[in-house]
Amino acid sequence: MSTELLEVPFNATTGNAYAGKNIDRLLMAEFENGYDHAKGWAGYQQWSVNGRQVRKGEHGVSCLTVITVTGKKSGKPEQTARGFRVFHFDQTDELTAENEA
Repeated sequence: MSTELLEVPFNATTGNAYAGKNIDRLLMAEFENGYDHAKGWAGYQQWSVNGRQVRKGEHGVSCLTVITVTGKKSGKPEQTARGFRVFHFDQTDELTAENEA
């Protein structure tokens, strides 16, 4: 087993590192699928904006983030969890006229 420290998975668009249990989920997906760690993760729309298309049939990794929203009844800030799905660079192709849709 390698003694190198694992780097935290990051968003390929923003450069921000993922946090919490999302780190475990993304590292496990990288390991299981042989993804190149240095290329990063992003949401479907983020890849599209950056000239990449997630390949048909690819499955993203579900992640969670905590956000602050204004409570409907109380009007006060409340924290809630929101889910999102990310795809690895290796699950995408360069966006071309053929795969644009």
